[in-house]
Amino acid sequence: MPKTIIITGTTKGLGQSIVKKLEESSLLIYGNNYNIATISRSAETLETDSLLCFTGDITNYWERKHFIDKTIQKFGQIDVLINNAGIVNLKPFLEYTEFDYRTIFDINVGGAFGVTQLVIKQMLQQENGGHIINIGSTRAITGAPDKSLYSMSKFALRSMTQCINAEYKDKNIRSTIICPGQLDTIKEEVVNIINFLIRNNIRNLPEVIIGGQL
Repeated sequence: MPKTIIITGTTKGLGQSIVKKLEESSLLIYGNNYNIATISRSAETLETDSLLCFTGDITNYWERKHFIDKTIQKFGQIDVLINNAGIVNLKPFLEYTEFDYRTIFDINVGGAFGVTQLVIKQMLQQENGGHIINIGSTRAITGAPDKSLYSMSKFALRSMTQCINAEYKDKNIRSTIICPGQLDTIKEEVVNIINFLIRNNIRNLPEVIIGGQL
């Protein structure tokens, strides 16, 4: 049975590149081995035999639940979740507002947490469990000027990765956080690593740090 992979935040940048790479791997190299489901606020709704593109907001409970339910209904299972959706807002520490804080954490942390909860509920019902891949940053390892809220949100995602591994290690559910540096120089490497982990079913790798300045 093809693996079903969910990816959040796929209309541009890294998310879009991940989808393209997985589609190429599935169709050209590995014989249609992947079903792909994506969710983004600005995505165009599209559905084929092996692809589900859903227009929705992961910070909204009912929209993310509808997406997960539709994915399960269509493909029958969820093997991999890639929490990619996120935003960056660079300011000096004292210039951040309450609105900035809530916006960044609602998307970078709350959205990822909410989708992951729904996905793990499904994975617990599957004999093969599943794999949660979180897209972090080298800012999840150490902070930097003008990146306080972004760094804090990625630290939280790193903590969620560790907690999932601690709590579900006996349920065949594992989590990996990918912590890239400056994406415009290493995006292809990040995409290739994600594809490698999924293709080879490598789950026991809690952190991958790629390039960037610590």
